Amino acid sequence: MFSPLATLKALSWRRRPFLLNHKINIACDCRCQFCNSWQLKEEPEELLSRPEIETLLDRARAAGMISYSVWGGEPLLREDTPAVLAHARRLGFFTTVSTNASRLQERADEFIPHTSIFAVSLDGIGETHDRVRGFPGLFDRAVAGIERLRANRARVRIIYNVNLKTAADVTAAAQLARWLRVSILYMPAIPLAGYNEAVLLDDETRRRAFDEVLRLQAEGYPVLNLRSYARVIRDGTSIACHFPKYHIYVDFDGALYTCDLGPRSKLAQWGDCRQVDLAALFDRPEFRAKTRELERCNACRMSCGEIGSGSPLWQFPVRAWTRVRHELLFQK
Repeated sequence: MFSPLATLKALSWRRRPFLLNHKINIACDCRCQFCNSWQLKEEPEELLSRPEIETLLDRARAAGMISYSVWGGEPLLREDTPAVLAHARRLGFFTTVSTNASRLQERADEFIPHTSIFAVSLDGIGETHDRVRGFPGLFDRAVAGIERLRANRARVRIIYNVNLKTAADVTAAAQLARWLRVSILYMPAIPLAGYNEAVLLDDETRRRAFDEVLRLQAEGYPVLNLRSYARVIRDGTSIACHFPKYHIYVDFDGALYTCDLGPRSKLAQWGDCRQVDLAALFDRPEFRAKTRELERCNACRMSCGEIGSGSPLWQFPVRAWTRVRHELLFQK
């Protein structure tokens, strides 16, 4: 379970990142209109091996990290992902799996014992989702997978990507989340130069979509977006982004970096995780200087930065705990 005391200790006392985001693979079975990860070719020999990942987790835990999130690619396409998560849980990590749900129903039993929460991507309702993702039948698979998880009392969060193709289904997505007894977080698509400009939100569509998000939340739908940050997205307001202060990314090949704006668009690269002492890295003056510099980035409005941005950093544990408490209430 998420602990606000542990978070406060990691953030305020040690002043080091405590969230480890791991792109465990790059293989993906979707062909999304807003993301081009699927165009990258995965070479098995480039991936961190299971023993290398377990060593990374050991070192991360020793450095004070408390949360481990796997994504891709599609992490359910990697066969040993459950074993990696099991090791993380044995170390005491809160674990998150981000998935397109293509294989969720068939692999649910392998993942449930080792996953604190599942984050299932959704991009519209029914055929809209299938078209945007380039995967016929994926919406039905996602719903069936979520139902399988909820039947086993697993915690689930829908991550709804809001773009020009999906903005019309914002309300229907909240209704689906309520029916499935899960929470939902709305996130605008991030720009990938030369790839997804045609689906990015224009100002008017963004305002309408996130006005609707705020209305749905006020009416009691299981919307997780913090109201202050939903207004930031709606209005295009500049913020101070604190996300780099409390998390770090590990790429599929072991590269460490501070933030991710899409495939190969990494900010602040720090070397190979197999050769870097995380605790020492987090204490380096140049690491801390870079996190302060990135406060002014404002290149995206990703949900990853929501609970730590636009407010004093000390408020993060309170805001994060508020979200988790709401999430538990939504999924009784």
